[in-house]
Amino acid sequence: ISEDDGESWRDDEILAGQENDRVEFPSLAGGETHFSLVYSYVDDEFSPYSRVCYGSEWSNETSVGEETGTTLGAFPSVAIDGDNNPIAAWCGYHAGAFARSIIFRQGYSDNTWGEWFVEFNGGPLIDWLNPSLTYYNRDKGEYGVDIVHHTSQNSVNLIRLVSLVDPQWEISTLSESGAWANITHDNYYSGNPIHCWTDQTSSPYE
Repeated sequence: ISEDDGESWRDDEILAGQENDRVEFPSLAGGETHFSLVYSYVDDEFSPYSRVCYGSEWSNETSVGEETGTTLGAFPSVAIDGDNNPIAAWCGYHAGAFARSIIFRQGYSDNTWGEWFVEFNGGPLIDWLNPSLTYYNRDKGEYGVDIVHHTSQNSVNLIRLVSLVDPQWEISTLSESGAWANITHDNYYSGNPIHCWTDQTSSPYE
């Protein structure tokens, strides 16, 4: 952690895994009062997990995937919403399914996770993979969430929350030949998320 715009850094801090020693795919986001960290464990039923940090103290870890009806979560991504709460997206398997889905879930700043979660998928044979999400203030201060991800067929999709009323989402295709999508916003108040991905049309990829 740096407290002087990156001029100096505190000593490294190892956050030992509580479930096993094979931690992977960390994602970190900063809010007004705390940091939120999500990560997964290899072959763990209730991955991903989260911790929050207020100042210099990290919380114990909490399962983000538990009670969602999905398992073996991986590739988590985290952001902080306008209420200073974490939101997360990851890919995992619905019970009994053979292809991975994208799961979105809203949490709270005390490192607990709420009942609002939703699962997106492309059917029984197509994996939806590697989500990246951002929160932004939409027009009129509305709650905005965008998730980008790629599939096992090398397409890139955008999953957009369009209304909090009976939460409604729209899914569109950004590319028919892409992977490893990433998303952020140009600034917090603009309501203009921006995204990128690699073009898989031919090697070398762009």
